[in-house]
Amino acid sequence: MEDCVQLTVGMKTKERHLFLFSDMLVIAKSKSASSFRLKRRINMCELWTALCTEEISEVCVDQERSIVIGWPIINCVVTFK
Repeated sequence: MEDCVQLTVGMKTKERHLFLFSDMLVIAKSKSASSFRLKRRINMCELWTALCTEEISEVCVDQERSIVIGWPIINCVVTFK
């Protein structure tokens, strides 16, 4: 699966693409309509999700379309378009 999202860490929000595979989540930045730059590769066994967006993000996000994802050193809010 693949989707374009807004990824918020602290006060910074960036446009990113998420690619979900059976064993990993890939976060990439769009370079052009058909190419991407790899930003993160997270093994699914290290990834967790939650709905506590207010406690993670310092920016107001749409809670109806947002989830929190985290892995050992980072927590961020993913907002689907």
